[in-house]
Amino acid sequence: MSIISSDCTLSVDEIINVATAVAGRWTLAEVIQSVSGDVVSFLTHDHFDAAILLEDGQLLQTFETGLNTEWGGATRSVSDSPIREIFLNNVEYIVTPDAHNDKQFQKEGMYTAPIFKANLRARLHVAMLISGKVIGALSFSRTTTTAYTKNDIANALVISRIISPYAHGLLQSDQINQARLAAEREAQLREGLLTGAKVLAGNLEKNRAQMGMELHDQTLADLSRISRTLQDKEKLNVVELSELKSDVIHCLTELRRIVDAARPSVLELFGLAEAVRHLVEKESAIRPNTELTFEQHLPETVSAYSDDIEFGFYRIAQEAIHNAFKHSGASRIHVELFEDNESMALSVVDNGCGLERSQEHNRGGLFNMQTRAALFGARLEIDSVEPSGTRVFLTAPIT
Repeated sequence: MSIISSDCTLSVDEIINVATAVAGRWTLAEVIQSVSGDVVSFLTHDHFDAAILLEDGQLLQTFETGLNTEWGGATRSVSDSPIREIFLNNVEYIVTPDAHNDKQFQKEGMYTAPIFKANLRARLHVAMLISGKVIGALSFSRTTTTAYTKNDIANALVISRIISPYAHGLLQSDQINQARLAAEREAQLREGLLTGAKVLAGNLEKNRAQMGMELHDQTLADLSRISRTLQDKEKLNVVELSELKSDVIHCLTELRRIVDAARPSVLELFGLAEAVRHLVEKESAIRPNTELTFEQHLPETVSAYSDDIEFGFYRIAQEAIHNAFKHSGASRIHVELFEDNESMALSVVDNGCGLERSQEHNRGGLFNMQTRAALFGARLEIDSVEPSGTRVFLTAPIT
């Protein structure tokens, strides 16, 4: 004969009241709070909680009512629980008249701090089961050492049998909703990447067209003029030779500028940090009225990054600096490359008008940065900072 059959003292009305208490509750926190009021008359407690096994079976999340403790809403490892034998399905219940003097709750490494901080003494824990599988545990606690009896154990097991199916349904529903939301987010990300890729491809085509026009209108025109000069004259005097040298130098300078705009040679030769430093120095020279500073604190392991990631970081740095100059009205811009939680990070902070106002004129630039970051697997955050200004923060794991 089971302990429920032999020692349960609950009346039909008490069982119905508990079943009614859980009906219509949308969260486990609501279930626990509602049930607590209906069982306290026959199962006295100062604290009542449900510790639910998460999907991997290694972690617990606790929902509580009564005294507020560190368990409330916390996620802990099963291995740290003083009642882990229940979660491992080795016992159906654990009972103690005084947890403060019980070796079960004194084991080294167990997460028992809330017990002692809240002065919880008499404790009763029962398994929550679905088809013989443990999904969690209910815990009743008192601040006195009045022991829970066999009748209390049996009654608590009945309460568990009522709550467990409902709790299981809520958990399954929550998992389904999370899976649905994850699928929706993934679909939106794919759609966003596709749209972003199209926009980026369009911009690349525009850049190629611009490069072609510059090569045609400037470099090719200069070279053609030089060629005609050489064809028309058998000899050049000193002045003509000097002018020709100046034209060749100008042509080479323009050609380098066009090539650097397509893919910065400093990045290829010296790496990301030096390329960003060179970018900052060049922009500072163009705009001397804006204080533009740069710091870098990157580990040597960053050299293992692919060209695509370094190029992506460079282009986002370039776009962020350009946006700060063009749209924010900033007088100070600080650029930093550093390691952050085993990731390479880029930070561009300005003291301009802030994100909301700059967004009014710069939605395309922000969208391009977000798309570029997503395409090479980086994480990009763009936020306003206090008292005014904008921060662009880009990270990618260090390989």
